[in-house]
Amino acid sequence: MIYLAGPLFTTAERNFNSALAAELRKILGREIFLPQDACADSQSPADIFHACVKGINDSELVIAVLDGPDSDSGTCFEVGYANARGIPVLGVRTDFRQCSDDGGLNLMLSQGCLFVCQFPSTDPSVSAVSIAAEVAGRALDILRA
Repeated sequence: MIYLAGPLFTTAERNFNSALAAELRKILGREIFLPQDACADSQSPADIFHACVKGINDSELVIAVLDGPDSDSGTCFEVGYANARGIPVLGVRTDFRQCSDDGGLNLMLSQGCLFVCQFPSTDPSVSAVSIAAEVAGRALDILRA
């Protein structure tokens, strides 16, 4: 299973996550744990936390969407937790802003990822579907290593 971490607080974020997860399922033929779906019926913050921690623990890879001038705090936790557990992390960045230590990211995030797929474009044709092939290819490289 692959855990897909990312911000999920706006319609645009949830739509991007859903499209990326669906395309990765098609390309990789693997289960994708998407917190916004897995925890959709959870009411308790504790239940959501425990479900997500279990999702990471049960995963062989975490793919983390690291957009924004400062990446989503929950995603940052998921990256750190995965690293502490020895689970590889593949970063995805579509944000064209360069506003941190290392390639637009806080260095703890950039260095916590085995690789960061960068898609810094203002081109409206760039979408979750159009980037999924590269992300999937990098994911397979990591899983085979």
